[in-house]
Amino acid sequence: MREARRVNLQEFFSASFSQVVRYLKDVVRFILAPGDYIREVAREADVETTRRLVFYALGFAILEVPAASVGARGAEHLTWYLVLEVAALEAALGLLFAPSFYLVSKYLRVPRALKATLVYCLTFKFVYFTPLVIVYSLFLATEDYFFAMVRGYATYVQFLAYILIFPIALSIGLRRRVAATGLSVGVAVLIYALVGRLGESFETKVSRPERLSVLYDPIGAEVDGLRVDLTFMEAKDGELRRWADRVDSLPYASHNSVSALTELLADVRRDWTFIRGMIHPALEETKQSLKEQRAQVIFETSKRLLRLAATEVNRGETLMDAADGFAASGSALTYMRLERAKTAFFEAEGERLETLLEFLKVRNRLRSEGLLY
Repeated sequence: MREARRVNLQEFFSASFSQVVRYLKDVVRFILAPGDYIREVAREADVETTRRLVFYALGFAILEVPAASVGARGAEHLTWYLVLEVAALEAALGLLFAPSFYLVSKYLRVPRALKATLVYCLTFKFVYFTPLVIVYSLFLATEDYFFAMVRGYATYVQFLAYILIFPIALSIGLRRRVAATGLSVGVAVLIYALVGRLGESFETKVSRPERLSVLYDPIGAEVDGLRVDLTFMEAKDGELRRWADRVDSLPYASHNSVSALTELLADVRRDWTFIRGMIHPALEETKQSLKEQRAQVIFETSKRLLRLAATEVNRGETLMDAADGFAASGSALTYMRLERAKTAFFEAEGERLETLLEFLKVRNRLRSEGLLY
């Protein structure tokens, strides 16, 4: 495409206020009359078209970067370098289905078919993906999976509109419109299948390519990475749980004979010192692990699970103190204190597990419906 004169970078990026207003008005025009927008932009000067698309790309990137930064564990700050990087990436992703629209353009004999294809792909990307970014930001801000569900359904609706709008907007007559739409859908489905196959083979070599998907769930990914299993409860093949079961059997032993109760009580008190020595290092390790994780996590869902785990650990320490008292005296009073500590501990464990299961139930349902990765 020839220009009357060469345009330097300063001129290229010096869009006037009136041009910016026109670009914004054209967004509305693209939504209401995409065919007119594509034909007009395809006829305008190439430098002006490039300036227009760069403006859309940068605006979209400025919206996306804060959400993407949170999704990527908050490691990035909003810088122009990052904005340009995201804009370039999104522009490349916007051209993924360009072959489909180029074939439709050639079939419909659209003037400047390649440029019309590029204009449609990139404008659609930056206009219609913006609502998805907004919903995604609400999902990250509220951690409400309702917004994840909305984003999931909107993503599929947006994809359907993506492959249908171009052939419908540029074709004239029912017959050509049906043929162009069929061509667009057929080639798009083929590209989608090929990309899916490529992603499956790529996943074995590169760390989790689904992170690039608009359906990626950083909250669930962070929860999956948590280590909230209380290993001290299972230390040395669950000796603590077995000891607790023997304590629970003391009232039943009293029904048999006093000597059986006395013997079992002596065994329980004697074994506690040995068991405490085994589980105490695991308890301290669990406490340190939870402390380190609390300093690293971003989302409130993860923080809440870690708080519940910390409460469970604190109840575990109280349980161990009560067991110390019971092992020291073996009195009915210390036994009652031990039972209360056990009840409080298992209540804390139940609350943590119930919270985790409720979260997994909602997330797994959305994943099973293809609304979340």
